[in-house]
Amino acid sequence: MLTTAYGQDAIYLGRLLKKEGIEVLVLNHKSSIPQNFGHFDYVSNLSFIQTSDLLDKIKDYNPQEIYNLAAISSVAASWQNPSLAMEVNGFAVERLVNGLSKDKGTSHIKFFQAGSTDMVGKEIIGSEESDFSPWSPYGESKEYARRAVRFSRDQFGLWAVNGILTNHDSNYRKKTFVIPLIASQIVAVTRGQIKTV
Repeated sequence: MLTTAYGQDAIYLGRLLKKEGIEVLVLNHKSSIPQNFGHFDYVSNLSFIQTSDLLDKIKDYNPQEIYNLAAISSVAASWQNPSLAMEVNGFAVERLVNGLSKDKGTSHIKFFQAGSTDMVGKEIIGSEESDFSPWSPYGESKEYARRAVRFSRDQFGLWAVNGILTNHDSNYRKKTFVIPLIASQIVAVTRGQIKTV
């Protein structure tokens, strides 16, 4: 199960899982049906933050693995609405892993949480045991989720891991993210459409 149908990570991971012969269910938080780039078999019109409904859906489909890629992924958007970023990126993750951990019917599921270097902060860290110092609401929300996942693993035995995803781009990346935005401005400068990046 992928907790979102949207974004480059969901597209590439969904394709990889399907190539391995795994059926893929995605969550859809929008009113329209998501475009399928060959990355899912089933769609559930459900928001990631609807925890009790999500746990019911998980019991219905009984996935072996859940990849949480759902997030308010824009740092700028997190500054505009920090409470929403914390709800989606932090509290909803905590509720989900707690629910998975405590139910014998779902405690076998493997859970992957997509983190970010923004949760690390500006300091260089020496190991997994180092303290993280996030500098944005986005980073704080991702760090909250990381700690929740670690707690569910250490205290309840849930198979749960955090991955740090950073600076990865593709043709599926929204043009509002920094690397595509800079690249499009460089093209505009070379065409004489604007003077500076």
